[in-house]
Amino acid sequence: MSTAGGRYQCYRAIVGRELEESERGSIETVNDVTEEVLGVMRAMWKLDRNATVSFVYFIVEAIGLGDATSFVEDVVVGGRDAATWRVADWVVSPRYAMPPAEVTTPFFDSFEGIEGERWYRVTADDDRGVVGVLRRNAKYARPARLDYRSVRACEYVDPSRVLIAHRRWLARRLGGWARADVLAPGATIDSVLAKVPGLVDVANVTDDARIAAAALIREAALDAPTFVRDRGFLGPDGWYGG
Repeated sequence: MSTAGGRYQCYRAIVGRELEESERGSIETVNDVTEEVLGVMRAMWKLDRNATVSFVYFIVEAIGLGDATSFVEDVVVGGRDAATWRVADWVVSPRYAMPPAEVTTPFFDSFEGIEGERWYRVTADDDRGVVGVLRRNAKYARPARLDYRSVRACEYVDPSRVLIAHRRWLARRLGGWARADVLAPGATIDSVLAKVPGLVDVANVTDDARIAAAALIREAALDAPTFVRDRGFLGPDGWYGG
């Protein structure tokens, strides 16, 4: 039977057995960590702090290393309740592993299997325009294919306008990749799309991406001083309606 390796020697010292590789991700979220497992984590902390963080990252299925560190600080050491740690309302959206998935995956296909109230849009500057679903009182899970954002900066999007909202976000993304090109005279849809990292053939993009690129070019032509900051939100809905 495969074990998780020598870095968990303190686990063996506490529990009396090796940590098995089959136990990786055996706890769905940090909010499902039991008092028994917390007791092991607290005992591990006294022996090897780095191994304790690594153990949380190992045994919880949907968590990043940074969150594992925070969980140890707040719950294992700080004594906060694991069951309610960071439980909140979240806007959830697909996490595109890398471009060009944003411009090649149809919007509704990207949300297949993602549960939540449709639709909400993030309004915070860093993620402005991202469209997602709302999960209320949700456990703090961070599966690799999803992004979670605070509802403190979001707004409801009527289903009849969700594609317009999505195209505005695509325009923001395209403007980040092709800022110089979209501002240059003679910019075309294909010249803008050609700047998407990893995109091999501009013919393979979605209709939404083409509409977004066309609208972005029209926004750039407005010569607005706030183009860099507000790209994707300068033009009327008609430009994004398709």
